[in-house]
Amino acid sequence: MLTSKSKFVFFAIDAFLFFLAFTLILKLKIESLEDGVSAINQLCILGSVAILGQYIFGNYELDFVVHQKQLLTRQAAAAVFTILISMASNYLIASYSQYDFNRNLLLIVFTVFSIYVMVYKYLVVQMFKTLRTKVKWLVIAPNEVQQIIQKDFSRITFEGQIEYVDSNISAAAMVTLLNKPWTTIVTSLGLTNDSAQIREMLSIQKANGVNIIGATEFYERHLLKVPIHILDAKWFVDSQGFYIASSVGAERLKRATDFIFASILAVFAAPFMILTYIIVKLDSAGPAFYSQIRTGKNNQTFRIYKFRSMKIDAEKNGAQWASANDNRITRIGKFIRKTRLDELPQIWNVFRGDMSFVGPRPERPEFNEQLETQMPFYQMRHTMLPGLTGWAQVMYPYGASVEDSKEKLQYELYYMKHRSFIQDLGIILKTVAVVVGAHGR
Repeated sequence: MLTSKSKFVFFAIDAFLFFLAFTLILKLKIESLEDGVSAINQLCILGSVAILGQYIFGNYELDFVVHQKQLLTRQAAAAVFTILISMASNYLIASYSQYDFNRNLLLIVFTVFSIYVMVYKYLVVQMFKTLRTKVKWLVIAPNEVQQIIQKDFSRITFEGQIEYVDSNISAAAMVTLLNKPWTTIVTSLGLTNDSAQIREMLSIQKANGVNIIGATEFYERHLLKVPIHILDAKWFVDSQGFYIASSVGAERLKRATDFIFASILAVFAAPFMILTYIIVKLDSAGPAFYSQIRTGKNNQTFRIYKFRSMKIDAEKNGAQWASANDNRITRIGKFIRKTRLDELPQIWNVFRGDMSFVGPRPERPEFNEQLETQMPFYQMRHTMLPGLTGWAQVMYPYGASVEDSKEKLQYELYYMKHRSFIQDLGIILKTVAVVVGAHGR
């Protein structure tokens, strides 16, 4: 799996390739710029937009790309996004100053840059595919934990060898098993005498360079979530992380950034909100806005605001989960749900302090009562402000069932443990990709 340092290397390569494409076009005199400062300004602005597009559409997550079509789709989406944002930036800058980008330069540079990036990232993806075939994993865990890991691990492409063994294996059998050249060993051991001997053997393996990780660390590192099915309360006490909750300064910074991001979004979203208001009113009878009671931080309830996407009598039979082909949803409602336009009025909730920009999505009290009895640690999500967007929203499809809520809770606990300003920024950028791709429901 790529580390942050590895991803920074790809970021640096992209920056260099954009600089190379930009200077190459100038050298070939496809476009001449009289002012050197103007060229530097264009290089910085356009380069930043180009790299932002690469990040938003996952082109630094090359270890998760499994086939050429996936790479091509991501690259095409990044290129279209980059050109559109650059054109919009050009229009805004030209409107308020004498400065103007040349559109021919912009299109040619992005075309050359995209070719450069496509070629080298294709080679990197092929390298990862080759490396994955050589990987050998051993999972030592009870049978019930093995089944959970197998189910979750099947959701990611794994081209290497993986073997499962019961944690009650004897120490003698473990000696034979550990003679194989394992790349990584995932463990979930009990407290028996044989387990103590096995731990000692694994310590020797770790000293010899084998990667030894616990099952929860395996989930966090490779699936980017916390496995609630195999956790106990002791994990929350012993685990590193959860620092922001105890930091007053960090909470103040988060509140300040919430206000800034909400203000920016309000300005850019205003035309879309006006348009959404009009089409909702024209599409079906009833008010354009809709409100519901949701559960927030410390179980305090508040009223959330949305554009109405359902018929006005949608809940005449009481609260119920939304489904994939819900006949209560209006024609326009389907569109504004997919594009998340229905969520835009919640900017007001962020201003009020009911919600943060990033956090777990707020749930209805009726559903919370049900979910708290059916899954462990669900109350943990109410120790922080709910969010307009969140880690679960960018990592998992729209959830409308108890099973979906269990999956989302695992991502939410991961976010709570690792959250930081940088992670919040990354989630906001990934949300752009979700919105552009219309992945809502």
